[in-house]
Amino acid sequence: MGQASLANSSIIVKTMAFIEFWSPTAPRKKDKALILSACQERVSLRGIARLFGVARQQVAQWIRAYVQNLTPLRASLLPAEPDEALEFDEAWSFVLC
Repeated sequence: MGQASLANSSIIVKTMAFIEFWSPTAPRKKDKALILSACQERVSLRGIARLFGVARQQVAQWIRAYVQNLTPLRASLLPAEPDEALEFDEAWSFVLC
């Protein structure tokens, strides 16, 4: 076997393993966690649908459920101290008011 045919057979084996691992039927919990992780890395829904073989609507449902189960932002903030002050410079210039 030549060098080129060995490389081609290696690519075919890796591709078959990838297809077997990412079966588009009924994603496993591990797949769902990986897909949500890809969403957090700002991969587009269309890209996720192509890569993982999952419908965009399904991914959108998972994202909605994930966001609804997050703790509220207010619960994760430290209580305000009396001598603290908020600065609105950035918001002011953004709104142009």
